[in-house]
Amino acid sequence: MSTEKQRKRLTLKSIHKQATIRFQVEILEARVDQIGEVMAQTGLRTKRELFDNAISILEWAAQEAAAGNEVGSRTPTGEFRDLVTPTLITAAAIAKAKKKK
Repeated sequence: MSTEKQRKRLTLKSIHKQATIRFQVEILEARVDQIGEVMAQTGLRTKRELFDNAISILEWAAQEAAAGNEVGSRTPTGEFRDLVTPTLITAAAIAKAKKKK
């Protein structure tokens, strides 16, 4: 990992010292159980942890898509499975448009 990336990463201790704000969202009722299942599956204790992790993953995936890289997973048999979402398609398109300017 580059020195620059190491400097940007926050330690858990420094994260908890940062000022916080209240953030309220409306979600579909059908997602409530799914959120609980994902939290249980991943050992997350709070919705804040869920949100922080989701943002980290989305940020990384969007950066990869913007760089022209595929985002996905590799199965045990070696098959690559693409993660294709409207958000990642948009991130790639925005990056491509910026490069043309």
